[in-house]
Amino acid sequence: MTNVYRAVERASPIVVFRSERANSTVVGYVRRKPDLLSPVGVEEVTSLVTPWQKLFITGMSSDVRVVTHLARRLALEHTFDFDGPASTWALAEQVGRVLREQSMSPGRRPFAVTVVLVDSAEKRILQIDASGEVLSVVGAVAGIGRHRGEARLLNGLEALGADADADADADVGAGVVMEIDERDVAKDILRGMLGWENQRGSEKEEGKEDDDDHDDVLVTLILPDVDLS
Repeated sequence: MTNVYRAVERASPIVVFRSERANSTVVGYVRRKPDLLSPVGVEEVTSLVTPWQKLFITGMSSDVRVVTHLARRLALEHTFDFDGPASTWALAEQVGRVLREQSMSPGRRPFAVTVVLVDSAEKRILQIDASGEVLSVVGAVAGIGRHRGEARLLNGLEALGADADADADADVGAGVVMEIDERDVAKDILRGMLGWENQRGSEKEEGKEDDDDHDDVLVTLILPDVDLS
């Protein structure tokens, strides 16, 4: 299990968080580029049966493909059996059960993945770790630099909350709007996880020009909330 968690910690970084101010879920990840990331880290994004349910996985490339196929199959089977899509929580529980059984089966190794399910209709983020534990979270980070990312995510959520309060004050003629952008928050977290800001700082100290900002490989998605009523 230790080696599995080491592989997960080397995976391509991903950050997901809710923005109540924008009524959306924000996702940030790194476009695959082997010269920048360990080949162990492969991130994959896919839609499930419904357009408002999305699956984000990071981890060992072979395991990412297997778990992606598994999640799709479970979602489709539920749709055919019950004539409707599964709830995100039910789907997360099914995926978590398979990961848990894999981690506890003799002669098998756990899947080296972290799974994040986003439901834009239920306004919910569910995180599933390699052991199969399912957690409902406001924000999640996974992959390389996770501990740095968690600290930045907390700061980013606090800044977005302060910005929302400033917007409310501005509506009644008080305060100053901070205008913090959700995409910038996601990119800042990713840069911190990858340690790119430290690299840029060193280059500036040495007098080098900062031509390669790496930001061209940072992808941010804004998934608006969906009203099914």
